[in-house]
Amino acid sequence: MLLVEQKKNIDKYSVDALPLLLTSESLWSGVAYVSAVYLFCPYTVASCVAQTTTVFDNLVLATVLVSMVKGW
Repeated sequence: MLLVEQKKNIDKYSVDALPLLLTSESLWSGVAYVSAVYLFCPYTVASCVAQTTTVFDNLVLATVLVSMVKGW
């Protein structure tokens, strides 16, 4: 949407600003960079390697809360 609006208003931009305008290639490379940073985040990698049990802790807590609410 932003790219379409930019192309529609390109005649209003200064000639000096043309190198700064968005292109579809720059938008897709940004998506790739953000995905790579998220995928290789050290915290995410460390928690996968350590095989954390947070999921099971949350499951137990949720089960306890549901049983307290239901009166089991």
